[in-house]
Amino acid sequence: MTEWLGPGVVHLAQRIFGEDEHGLSIDADEPFEDAEAGWVFEGKAYVDLKPSPEKLDRAELDSWAEKNGGTPVSQRLDFILHGKSDKTVTVKQFEPVVDCGPSVEGVYVRDDAYVSLLPRTSAVLQADADPPKITFKNEKGDLVESPKYAVTQSDPEPVTLLITTTSSRCEWSLVVHWSVGAGKDHKTRIPKEGQYVVTGFNRATEHRKVDGTVLHD
Repeated sequence: MTEWLGPGVVHLAQRIFGEDEHGLSIDADEPFEDAEAGWVFEGKAYVDLKPSPEKLDRAELDSWAEKNGGTPVSQRLDFILHGKSDKTVTVKQFEPVVDCGPSVEGVYVRDDAYVSLLPRTSAVLQADADPPKITFKNEKGDLVESPKYAVTQSDPEPVTLLITTTSSRCEWSLVVHWSVGAGKDHKTRIPKEGQYVVTGFNRATEHRKVDGTVLHD
């Protein structure tokens, strides 16, 4: 997947490998809409969206949004860290790589029916912060210290990263820094090529629910 242009339906699993035979392996799905779920459709009004989303089932909305050119206002990326052998891999840092510009202008459609189930600890990237920084929160939303990840082939660690932006369209990717024992530092990028995209809805020309109801927020 080279660039995230919409909230695609199919989670194409990708395996991203480090350089060392005893190094890190990352299993990552495509990110999907999350948190304040919804999309901004560049240059479009609600009446331009085909078919009208109020006629669709919830399961059809992701593919519908992608076909209509929607950019998600938030995303969730789930991935699993594990070693390629029984040697312990130490994950040292999650580094966000972000490039932001003006938010997408067009109709914002919010998916009120979406419910997000989060793990006990999740990482959060505010993409348009200065500088972009990843923080960690527990299930109550309180900030906590970054977990220490030490993984092997038989002892993996799942990670959930939430990506949001307030007032920008941001292209983003994630660089994972890791090492094996006292060996040299390595970097693994998610995605391997290209970047993902989120946008704020501060420049939205309309604010609607999926069923067409006008939002007054």
